[in-house]
Amino acid sequence: MYAHFVIPLLAHTLLLVVPGTLLLTSCGFAPVWSVCIAPLVTTGALSVVGQLYASLGISANPVLMLAPILLLAALLWVLVGRKKTEHTMPNMPLWIPALYVAMGLGLGLTFFLSRLTVEDIFLQAYDVTEALNLIRSFADSGHFSSLDTGFYLAAGEQAIDPFPGTIFYPATWHILCAIVVQMTGCSVPLAVNASLYFFIAVVYPLGMAALMQSVFPEKPGVVVSGALTCLGFVCFPWVFIIFGPIYPNLIAFTTIPSIVAVFFNLAARGHDTHERIVLALAFLASGMGLGLLHPNGIFATAIILVPYCAWRVWTETKERFGGFVAPSLAVAGLVAVFCGVWYFCFTLPAFQNIVWHVWPKYTKTFQAIVNIVTLSYTYKFWYEFAAQIPMGICVIVGTVWALYRREYRWMIGSYALACYVAFVCATREDSDLLRHIVAGFWYTDANRIAGLCVIAAVPLASMGLNWFYEQALQLVQHYNADKRPTSARRVAVVCAALFLLVNFLPEFDMPGSYYGLVINDQYNKDPAESEWEGASEIKQRALTRRFHSVHTSFGDYRVAFDKKMAVANAISPEEVSFIKQVAEVVPTGDVVLNNPMDGSFLAYGIADVRVYYRNFVDNGFDETQQSQILRQRLADYPNDPEVQQAVADSNAKYVLILSTTGSKGSFINLRGDYSEEFYGGIRNVSEDNPGFELLLSEDDMRLYRIVR
Repeated sequence: MYAHFVIPLLAHTLLLVVPGTLLLTSCGFAPVWSVCIAPLVTTGALSVVGQLYASLGISANPVLMLAPILLLAALLWVLVGRKKTEHTMPNMPLWIPALYVAMGLGLGLTFFLSRLTVEDIFLQAYDVTEALNLIRSFADSGHFSSLDTGFYLAAGEQAIDPFPGTIFYPATWHILCAIVVQMTGCSVPLAVNASLYFFIAVVYPLGMAALMQSVFPEKPGVVVSGALTCLGFVCFPWVFIIFGPIYPNLIAFTTIPSIVAVFFNLAARGHDTHERIVLALAFLASGMGLGLLHPNGIFATAIILVPYCAWRVWTETKERFGGFVAPSLAVAGLVAVFCGVWYFCFTLPAFQNIVWHVWPKYTKTFQAIVNIVTLSYTYKFWYEFAAQIPMGICVIVGTVWALYRREYRWMIGSYALACYVAFVCATREDSDLLRHIVAGFWYTDANRIAGLCVIAAVPLASMGLNWFYEQALQLVQHYNADKRPTSARRVAVVCAALFLLVNFLPEFDMPGSYYGLVINDQYNKDPAESEWEGASEIKQRALTRRFHSVHTSFGDYRVAFDKKMAVANAISPEEVSFIKQVAEVVPTGDVVLNNPMDGSFLAYGIADVRVYYRNFVDNGFDETQQSQILRQRLADYPNDPEVQQAVADSNAKYVLILSTTGSKGSFINLRGDYSEEFYGGIRNVSEDNPGFELLLSEDDMRLYRIVR
């Protein structure tokens, strides 16, 4: 299975790392810094290029997308790069980002790739439609614009759109995956899984390495500790894989450390005008890329940076004017501007559906505090994960350590602000205005807000872990004082190994607890997960998984991962296999009529089968008369001239029927959308209809050719 990921991962590297690295090095950035912040800069550049081509009506491909960026890099190298020395940014040895990426690759393999049974498995949850079908639509059309997105973008597709219309949607991640699909020819689910692994294992660690080196240039122990802690929180990025799926939010959050690092260097002292201009452009490109990955990434970045900006304003004002009044007024002014901009964005029409989205209040005040202290930010909101006691202790120790060092106190403010958002979201009533003002940009979704808390907590946890290492080193040095020299490196390796063992420990049974006699079935409470279809390996693993007597956070995560990935009631493994057979039989581009209530709307994203219905909801657009006739009366095709005309106008040549077993208990019916009658005309097609020729048959799944 792992071999299938090699080419898509190389494509991600070529697409995201190489262009940005060339751009930044041509402007004078050190190569190691260029690599760390390149992915988000490249993302911003690709967003601009894709939108430009879309505005000109040009169908883009990987060559057209990358060519302008590479040409710009070459031009900048000629004009700037050969004449300018490297920027005065903190020196970062190559081994630091290498260590971060090595940890990312290993942990990503352990907690993601190794838990997949097939390379193209996907999470069956409500938002998977956007993830799969939109990527395929972009790949087929080459229309890489977030301004007008939809599932019918390719030439001629609008004619078969049953609910015609496009919407604005920040779809840069979908576009990146679409380009990878174009580059490699891989399936969309494989491109999605490769993208998740790449951003978690490579992009996020690289950005965090840049951030930690920017903040702690004189404290290598803290920087090294960051390699151990940045992926050591269950709530982010791991839970994001199995919830939603909220992949665009996951991808956006993995790039936040990168833009924070760029801003930190932009605001630092010691840069000349040229350097500040280049850093400002890098920050602008990063901000554009982040905003189009997911807008709430911008607000999350603001939460992290505002305390830093307040500290810098205080410091600069105090140095210039002295006293207490002037710095206080300056900081108050900054806070007022921040709150004003925040509220202005809250009132914008574009954000109303987001900020007023309701996830219910899920706990009370004291429990919310306990959740924050134990890093179980989402306890009682979603699945229960064991408290992260070791990491929580590191965060507390790091907080205390930062209190005694003025230059690091702003990090406490960032984490406190993030935790305040989580606290308000958890404890305020659903209709509370403050709840929506504070937490609305994250849909009042506890999991997304937990991701914000984790990113803000990483520097504190790293400081805490480094403190424990320093104490251990002192103890060993004291013990070895009269015996032998102490190897600091060996102590560091032992401390790192102990931390990794304790933090990532799997759950287990304590002999004598007799817990093995009890099967804990709490994960099967969700009605959407009550029916599992298909005898896949991951299903069997999930059905036999249970809690052990000793819980661990990552042990619980493993159980949750298996349970969530085993859900296959919207479309079963057998149906996926049947769809792949259909893709081999049906010529590319031929229209296939389908009943989306049986899960066949995913056939487009899974195997590029050009099904007529690519969603099970209408997205608020008016339905065409053609669609009404087809979904209500297709079974009458042999004798109904109107149906015959609708089939001819749609150029439909096939009908796909999948099993509806489990559909009603799946995410299709999460919001009451499931209806057997709505697509009755398609559902009632059978071998008994003279106008339909049976081509494929397996259990209750069918593929018919429409006889003309």
